[in-house]
Amino acid sequence: MKLNYLFFVVLFSLAVCLIGIPAEVYAFNFTYGTETARIFGVHEISLTGNGSVPNPFDTPCELTFTPPSGLPITVNAFYNGGNTWHARCYVSEIGDWSWKSVSSRDYGLDNKNGSFSALASDLKGKLKRHPDNYKALATDDNKWFLNIGDTPYLIFHEEYSKWQEFIRDSWDKGISLYRASMAGALREWDRFFDHGNHDKLNINNFQTNDTRLIWMLDNYPDMYLEFILFPECNTGWTGDETLWYSLSGEQHRRILKYIVARYAAFPEILWEVVNDYKYSALHPHNVEMANEVGEYLMNNDPWKHIITTGGIRGDDFYFTTADWATLFHLETLDALSADQVKDYTDFPNHVFSGEDRYETYKEPDHPNIYFRRLIWAWTLSGGSACYGGDWDDIVPYKQSSFEGLDNIIHVKDFFHDNSVELSGYIPDDNCVSSSARGTSRPKVMRTQARSGYIIYHPNASMNGQAADLSSATASLSINDLPSGAYTLLWMRADNGVKQRTSFNHNEGARLLASPWPGIDVVLYLQADSVLGVKKLPSLSSVSDVDILSVQPNPFKTSTSIWVRLPENMQVCIDIINMQGSHVERLAHGKLHSGVHQFVWNANSQPEGIYFIKLQTGNRVYGRMIRLLSG
Repeated sequence: MKLNYLFFVVLFSLAVCLIGIPAEVYAFNFTYGTETARIFGVHEISLTGNGSVPNPFDTPCELTFTPPSGLPITVNAFYNGGNTWHARCYVSEIGDWSWKSVSSRDYGLDNKNGSFSALASDLKGKLKRHPDNYKALATDDNKWFLNIGDTPYLIFHEEYSKWQEFIRDSWDKGISLYRASMAGALREWDRFFDHGNHDKLNINNFQTNDTRLIWMLDNYPDMYLEFILFPECNTGWTGDETLWYSLSGEQHRRILKYIVARYAAFPEILWEVVNDYKYSALHPHNVEMANEVGEYLMNNDPWKHIITTGGIRGDDFYFTTADWATLFHLETLDALSADQVKDYTDFPNHVFSGEDRYETYKEPDHPNIYFRRLIWAWTLSGGSACYGGDWDDIVPYKQSSFEGLDNIIHVKDFFHDNSVELSGYIPDDNCVSSSARGTSRPKVMRTQARSGYIIYHPNASMNGQAADLSSATASLSINDLPSGAYTLLWMRADNGVKQRTSFNHNEGARLLASPWPGIDVVLYLQADSVLGVKKLPSLSSVSDVDILSVQPNPFKTSTSIWVRLPENMQVCIDIINMQGSHVERLAHGKLHSGVHQFVWNANSQPEGIYFIKLQTGNRVYGRMIRLLSG
């Protein structure tokens, strides 16, 4: 049994000071029982049954968690061996929580209750579509998420003992998301089941999974996970799956219910149904499986994580019109210009290249150049890309001879150091002119008003597997740059060295040349003033009041609205239609500081655009939402 949370914090803080224990060992973002939880963390309740049901995986037991807002969240408990069941909750609000259990078959699990409190934290929370730009990703604190992936598929397999070193190394190198198979079951369907019994699950493998997920949440909470739920196709890379198809509907529901109960509360996950499956009319089992699992997750995940599935290399994303597919996952080869992102312009979904080349498979000639080009190009197309080291092993980067991550930390540092969120930018390679064209062209994102540009110039001499640098100096012209005063930051892509300058510009094209020959560069151009209008301060510098999230949006019947207040204050929250008429009042009165959740049930309102109006004193904040027809 764990000791009191605050006692542990004090104890380990002293240990850090006295004997130098690393700070990573005393964060508690996964809490238990009556311990004090943290917002955007996970809280677990344990129950003891009487063991009277023949198959404990079929024991019905629900826990209803009631947060301070009073809006209940009901989850299934899951069996964890012996007579023990656990229920997990994603802590979405600050304040006092209560819970109560119901079980119709096991009186030891029935009518139990308790409470715990949740405090503020610096956690970012789960991933979602960005509320202001559905092609971008965000975390639950409403901050843009920079996705830089890696492929340690077997990191949850118990045979690979260097998983902690791997996580430390890749985090230090700039990785922010892993692609990994649940329970280490990359190709082994049997790892899910208890000695081949498809009605019972292998608890040991799930417990290994939990140990590592909890460690990640406590120590590297900003590292996310594309969680591959099921193994590769049992009939081969381009085959049509038969094992899942041979299981009964009841067996499907059992394992899906168990996965959601056990893992949906973790903020660091997004769901990937499978990886490396061929989807087509000639592969009906594969298509049916993805739709069945995707729809189950969409309808039964209490916290609505992002969902995707993985096709084979070179195929288009098959499920563009499926309601459950909230992220488009691709596999590419030599996609150094990220042209694939443009193929999905008409869809409000983030596009992620989850695989390209690996350092140990189809390896590029110059991994450090190749992978930094790949990451920069996809990021500045509004999508994201993935590094791949040794896909079938867990080798910590410092213990390898790899080079592909040597320069990736500079991507992460660039956005962090300059406080840039790409959710406010649009891709526009055509707004610059350069002698470098095609795959070698500069990659560009700019603001709608052309007051800011972020450009990556690959300065390439070779593309594809042989991608290499030119000895020339990277240069380009920005077309139709508005008149004004500008600050220009240059950064070397290989080592992060920066050089800053400023200039005044009259309307027309502007030629810009790198200060360093023979290297690829990043340009960050900002308008200090455009046509005499000074830049506005960011919202965060105006006030800490924020409409953190609206989920789902668009929506068909109801949506949840999350509001953060920095202090106790009088607030009024209304729904307004496009004509400016008042539709409904969600809140009016004095609320305490913290995060609050409100639900708007649109009822019989017509489909269309509506606005959330949040008023505090003489300040008004707004968010656009869209109601779809049922």
